[in-house]
Amino acid sequence: MEELGVKELIRELKEESSQERNQLRKQINMMRVLMFAMAGVICILIVTLATLVPQISTTLDTANRALEDISYTASRVNEVFASVETLVEDSSTGVTEAIEKLNSINFEGLNQSIEDLGKVVSPLSEFFSRFR
Repeated sequence: MEELGVKELIRELKEESSQERNQLRKQINMMRVLMFAMAGVICILIVTLATLVPQISTTLDTANRALEDISYTASRVNEVFASVETLVEDSSTGVTEAIEKLNSINFEGLNQSIEDLGKVVSPLSEFFSRFR
């Protein structure tokens, strides 16, 4: 009886061992698949980085040059604004002086002088018009 129990235990152990080997084979196969998948992901990552890094570097260089140009242009704009401000101040001074001079003119006296000149010139005009 004990022999039957031992044989049955050995048979069960063989079956369990066989099942464990099958499970281990499946695990090994899955590990291989995962290893190849990870290798593929790493290769894709390396290729992607190899192509993107130069493009990113070029883009950053271009952006840096653009920022330098903007900075130079901004400084030039400040100079232009200062020049325009000086021009406006000078022009306003000239306009103010011109208005003061126009205000100082005696228009009534000027009109009277023009009338007097017209009175003096009209007889001369009549005189010379007879010689035509």
